Amino acid sequence: MTAYSKCSINGALALIVAACIFWGCKEREKTVRSTIEDKIGQQINFVDTLKAYSLSGGWKTPVITQRYKIVTFIDGTCSSCVEDLKEWKNLIAELKSQKVDVLIYIHVFTPDLIISVLKDIDFRSDVIVDYRNTFFYENELDDDKAFQTFLVDDDEILYVGNPIKKLAIKKLFLKTINGD
Repeated sequence: MTAYSKCSINGALALIVAACIFWGCKEREKTVRSTIEDKIGQQINFVDTLKAYSLSGGWKTPVITQRYKIVTFIDGTCSSCVEDLKEWKNLIAELKSQKVDVLIYIHVFTPDLIISVLKDIDFRSDVIVDYRNTFFYENELDDDKAFQTFLVDDDEILYVGNPIKKLAIKKLFLKTINGD
């Protein structure tokens, strides 16, 4: 086999790999776009039978006072998902002066684990504890955690995305909340 043949075979293989990556990315982009478009405009069900817990106030009925809400679902059976509470704590502190409620729904089987985590990181905000995963199922959430956070206006989903993971999403949420 000549050097030219090896180069053309390697070039063809590289082209095939690049095409597969390109088509795979295009398909992922279509799936992402479709998932987001399906959620925008939907009504969120806040599941009023669930209770909130906070280190400072114990168990109580969740209080929703603002027009805008950042709503997120955390799978409490996933340790890296629970670790996100540290980032949520920082975002909540940053949003204190904003007119927005942050509602964190967390699915756990027993409250002991989440209460322990809240104590460990000194997380003083409310978390809405969902033993039966009702919030997840009633709102038909996607399994991908990238699609489990929303900016909600009254009860309608405006945007899908996680402001603790993507700065562009955070800026978009804040722009909307501030009326810019």
